[in-house]
Amino acid sequence: MFALSAEADGHLLRSEGAVIAAPAPAFPLLLARAGASALPAGDGDGALTLVSLDYDSGGGVSVGGFAAPGATIRLTVDGVQAGQGQADARGRFGVAVTGGQARPGAHAFAVQTPAGTAGARIVLSAASPLKSPFRAAREADGWRIDWAPPGGGAQTTVLIDQRIKGS
Repeated sequence: MFALSAEADGHLLRSEGAVIAAPAPAFPLLLARAGASALPAGDGDGALTLVSLDYDSGGGVSVGGFAAPGATIRLTVDGVQAGQGQADARGRFGVAVTGGQARPGAHAFAVQTPAGTAGARIVLSAASPLKSPFRAAREADGWRIDWAPPGGGAQTTVLIDQRIKGS
């Protein structure tokens, strides 16, 4: 995980987020954003793909991935409608859960477009106190990265293994 910053005229300028470089089978390059889902770098192939899931200490949850450019994305959690968004011109999307907070435990997350559905079962758990800006570890769901966003608190980014593609 790399946070980019520069100094100009005595002021520290920080990038919007941090870059995550991940080993296979995770998507290789993502932009981690505080309070939002990580966005995969590059362009998708038009296939609905669930790439990442983010959650924070305040209970916010969001998912990121690829779909057809401009596609409407419907998010469900444990089979219940939980959010909606739209893929950008490059096919990337980030959709947040609305009207609820994350509860610890295993949850079924699914994204759906008219072209299909992609989903993953992810276990949410609180991050242990951080002794450095981030901590990365392999888990059953993929790579888990606990990190400290600029505003404080803790955020967890799960890089879902094998980029779950839709049917």
